[in-house]
Amino acid sequence: MLQEGLKYQDQDRIRITQGMRDQLLDFEYLTGDLTKRPTAIGELVPDHPVAVGPHDASGEGMGGVWLPAVTNSNLEPTLWRARFPSHVTSDLVTFENPHGSINNSQLELAGAIAHNDVLQQAVNCTGRTTVPLGDNIATTAWQHKGSASTSGPTAYLLRINSLHQRHYRYLAKADYIAGPVNQMADDCSRLWHLTDSQLLAYFNCKYPQERPWQLVQLRSEMHSTLIKALQQQRPEPQSFLRELSPKMVTGASGKASLPLSQALTRTSMERRTQSSFLFSKFSPLDSAPASLLPAVDLSGVDQWRTTYGPSARKYHWTARRL
Repeated sequence: MLQEGLKYQDQDRIRITQGMRDQLLDFEYLTGDLTKRPTAIGELVPDHPVAVGPHDASGEGMGGVWLPAVTNSNLEPTLWRARFPSHVTSDLVTFENPHGSINNSQLELAGAIAHNDVLQQAVNCTGRTTVPLGDNIATTAWQHKGSASTSGPTAYLLRINSLHQRHYRYLAKADYIAGPVNQMADDCSRLWHLTDSQLLAYFNCKYPQERPWQLVQLRSEMHSTLIKALQQQRPEPQSFLRELSPKMVTGASGKASLPLSQALTRTSMERRTQSSFLFSKFSPLDSAPASLLPAVDLSGVDQWRTTYGPSARKYHWTARRL
């Protein structure tokens, strides 16, 4: 937004647009919040995730699932969904509506933010890493960068994403999952002919887990916030950032819920290696290799997660005497 303003300056003057004003207000909010508490290392450096889950969005709505990724977790297998209002759907860019102001990637980004909000309401993620998986490359790239080269709904959504992570003190490491295997999230965002109870029964039948699925609702204030952002309106942070009641700490850090040989390796492929390249797994074609497990449980979902580790140093650092 601020770079956009500099492009249209008139001699020594810059016209402050509403979009720029909205961003400055969010920066002011963050500045005040940063003076109240330090930023914990767990909010910056990724660790073994507390939960992994794919999400998706369609022209009708958004949804996704979360699966616990640590032992002794109090998180049940969770699914959620929320419809988009008609005025958002009618403003979506399509072949029939080329002049719309909202594109599919922005709907996917809204779904990714809602996805993390659902998890925050269920478990204590303070200082922990979450791994939302999406099948839209643009959305995943925006989340990694935290910014975009456009000044439309994407900019508003990314600021909500940052404010949300800062407030709830977690680190979201978004990753990519190929569309053809993103079946569970697709069902959440598309099966609107099913009632909630029918969708829950459908999941327990088609995607059975060790513990039964639970269906939760997206908070109304978060749903409203995301719709406003899609319309390039700034909601007050206090309207959607609420304090949560204390919850049980979820799992032990670094503990996988399945043996590494089962949960963290690709079948018929080389063992996954730690990587700092954000999109090293992305394929030119949106197709899933036949050697991968179906993404219908933790093993199948977790194989799409990028692992992280300390970078190798060229030289060993030692203190020097003067």
